[in-house]
Amino acid sequence: MFETTSMKTLKSIVAGMDSSPASDRALSEAQRIAKTNGSELTAVSVLEHGVVERLNFDDAMTRSKVTSEAEARMEQHGEGVLSHEHPVKFEFAIGDPFTEVQKAVADHHAELLVLGSGHDSGHIGAVASKCVRHARCDVLLVRENQRSAFRKIVVCVDFSSLSKEAVETGYRLAKQEGAVLELVHVFPPIEKMMARHYFIPVSSDLVSENDDIAVERVRQDLERLTESLDDDGIDCSVVILREVDHKRAIIDYLNSCGADLVVMGKHGRTNLREMLLGTTAERVVNHAQCSVLLVNPAR
Repeated sequence: MFETTSMKTLKSIVAGMDSSPASDRALSEAQRIAKTNGSELTAVSVLEHGVVERLNFDDAMTRSKVTSEAEARMEQHGEGVLSHEHPVKFEFAIGDPFTEVQKAVADHHAELLVLGSGHDSGHIGAVASKCVRHARCDVLLVRENQRSAFRKIVVCVDFSSLSKEAVETGYRLAKQEGAVLELVHVFPPIEKMMARHYFIPVSSDLVSENDDIAVERVRQDLERLTESLDDDGIDCSVVILREVDHKRAIIDYLNSCGADLVVMGKHGRTNLREMLLGTTAERVVNHAQCSVLLVNPAR
């Protein structure tokens, strides 16, 4: 069983807020997670400095009145979206959205940043993309069409140390949500790997035999991960995807298996020793139809 002391705590959560439908869904999800974990939740809305400048208000009093009204309306909108079951602190800032959100994460020592994503697939937007890359905490991107609870959670496992943290995080969420948990690993057929990268002529019988052995070892490694969890009634299974293009394999699987959430490390190594961020993680963030939780290394 994983030691619970090694699992990340969620004492503080920051949620970005811009009154869009995706942001509203993310804010509701952030409150639900905060309630379950007993976390402090801060909703941060940012009015871009350039917008204020374009309004051309000459006097400071008028500008202050306009920004105060914008702040009040944003808080009113947030209160209309949220329930009263868990307290939320609202903060308003003028400046660069990415900079101000990261400042809030640092000021509140947040372990989780929650943002909305209005696209089922496609580019998630400049601010969210920068947060995914640079936030010094876990980042949860909630799709606009996300249901009220995660029922199926998929964890991408590459057997790096960070993917173990992803498994722990996925397990904790599955317990909280009563969700099904799947550990997924991409293991290309050996023959295709050799043909693609090494061009080594090898007996097909020998390749087939070693492929079967290798797959069984991977399955055993994945099952050892599930056995190390205190299952506590959690339905946990393993899936091995036999594709050379691991990025495409993961996205296709997520979009066809009914996943509500995929959990994966922001950094890590694939079978081909590529860094995840900028390749697999970025492709999943942009093209998976489910919500995405990117796990940052424990501090």
